[in-house]
Amino acid sequence: MNVLYTSMRPMGTMRISSRNQNICLRSFCNKHNMVFSLPIPEFVYPNCFVQLFNIIKSSSYKGSNLVFYSVHQFTDYPGDISTISDSLFDTFFTVNFALEDQSFTKGQVSDFMDFLLINITSLRITH
Repeated sequence: MNVLYTSMRPMGTMRISSRNQNICLRSFCNKHNMVFSLPIPEFVYPNCFVQLFNIIKSSSYKGSNLVFYSVHQFTDYPGDISTISDSLFDTFFTVNFALEDQSFTKGQVSDFMDFLLINITSLRITH
């Protein structure tokens, strides 16, 4: 099973429409032989990751592939971003970022964290 996740909150200085996020997610899924399904949208409130936390906690997604539209969805993550990797990889087989065309498995946690921190830091500095 593939779980797709979108957000309408600003990513840096821009907002990406649901339509455009879905186009990117569909393309990523096609490229990687994954079944596209309608994504779970996050609430628009600043620093809100309620839907993501619900996805992580749900046992029905255990062993699935999680596909984010972009790593930049984490720029307003309210907590310590390094704490999320264990939760993600305890639930999901792969964690993917469609816009950046990146995929990570549990064995690549340090690469995943480097990817998150470099991208989030660079976007926070530029806006």
